[in-house]
Amino acid sequence: MRLSDRKISVIRRSMAWKGALLFFGAWGLLDGSGILKGKYTPNFPHMFTNVSNLFAWGYFALALLKLARQEQAQTRAQAQTRVQAQTQMRRMKAGLKDTAGAGLKAGVPAEAGAVGNGMSAAGAGEGTGVFAPTAKYTATISLLVTMLIAHFMLFDAMFKDGHIVLHLVWMHYVVPCMALLDWLFFDEKGKMPLWGPFAWMSLVVGYLVFTFIAVGVFDVYMGGGTTEEVTKYPYTFLDPAIAGPGGVASFCGAMLAAFLLLGYLLFAVDRLLARRG
Repeated sequence: MRLSDRKISVIRRSMAWKGALLFFGAWGLLDGSGILKGKYTPNFPHMFTNVSNLFAWGYFALALLKLARQEQAQTRAQAQTRVQAQTQMRRMKAGLKDTAGAGLKAGVPAEAGAVGNGMSAAGAGEGTGVFAPTAKYTATISLLVTMLIAHFMLFDAMFKDGHIVLHLVWMHYVVPCMALLDWLFFDEKGKMPLWGPFAWMSLVVGYLVFTFIAVGVFDVYMGGGTTEEVTKYPYTFLDPAIAGPGGVASFCGAMLAAFLLLGYLLFAVDRLLARRG
């Protein structure tokens, strides 16, 4: 298989993976919000799990569209290269050596460009860089932190009447793991900036600031789920009246530390994989 063919193959696999992630994400979001049941849940966007999944879904939808355009461009370029090669062969068979020689020289850059582009795809995923990397890793780290919090702190909420809630499985486990594997399988390694993990906290920082201002200052109700009748906050550990100011500060500090820890762990593994080629 030529390297240009391999690049197109990698792009198509990446598109299929992102399409599957979007399917499970859409299922989780539509079911969790009540839309599939015909009744929208107004407090659905109050939870950070839902916010992070919405953000991730938007990102991967845009990334999929970009890959689709890239795949079309690569396919057209490959078709043009094949037409050039066929033309050169016809000229050679016709005995037009001078014309064939000039045609070969003119065709080398196009083929070399296709091969050069394919090498990066074969060695490092898509090979064209990561679409909006800060947004992607913000989504990925946010999903992973919510998965860990849901598993170790809110696992009981995954069940209702003794049965597991399927859309919570998609949003807390399947989508986060697929986002992580998308980085592992398809992203070009070694390009993450050292300051990246701080930028990847932007979504959760924005969420916390908005929540504390909306509820604490303007008395907006943001409860929901298991906290619907307990607190105006989306989570009890964000309510100073329940967890205490020190408890809220400790939780927020621990969560931001978790974001940084996971961010730099991802950064370190990414650099390690880049060195190994």
